[in-house]
Amino acid sequence: MPLGRGYSALHTPHSALGWGAMSGNAPNAPGWQRLLERPRLLHRLATGGLLLAALLSGVDSFVRSAPGVAPDTRAITYVFDAIAWMLVAAGATGEAYVAGLSAPRLRVGGRPHYLIVLTVGLGLSGILCLTLSFFAAAPAADLGLAGRVVKAIVAGMLPLVVGVALTAGLAIVWTERLRPWVEARLEAQLRELERRGGRREG
Repeated sequence: MPLGRGYSALHTPHSALGWGAMSGNAPNAPGWQRLLERPRLLHRLATGGLLLAALLSGVDSFVRSAPGVAPDTRAITYVFDAIAWMLVAAGATGEAYVAGLSAPRLRVGGRPHYLIVLTVGLGLSGILCLTLSFFAAAPAADLGLAGRVVKAIVAGMLPLVVGVALTAGLAIVWTERLRPWVEARLEAQLRELERRGGRREG
């Protein structure tokens, strides 16, 4: 997949898409901008968010599967489920940004491997959702401890698989749609700065 014309000039190992060049690594730069300049840290945070989401979903499913669970406890688990899926969205966005810093390698037919990951991830997500629906149809008393554990494992796997699929989808959108636009904007800003600098020297 071809990169934007200004990518080579804007991309450096320590600065994604010229963020470092635009901010000059200023100490008063916004926190989110400094985070974008540290893709390794962003990757760790995103991965940690996905793992935490999986843990929350698994624990919530295990608690809700208990016979005679209190309504208040069930309501709290749904709140944590919402937090888990927000972590999935945030983690996938961060992972997609890091993955989109380099151009995807094309496979046979010119399709990026992100498309394969997206397709497989969506298929696995459907299978996991179908499995959870079978568990949901069974009475809580009939599941037993082993059934609750298996259901919790499946519920914990779902955010991870969805997060990977969402990462691939967002990476495709970023590399094919958003990055060329961002590169063009940054290149225009750099040219404007150079033009202003030339005027001052003149």
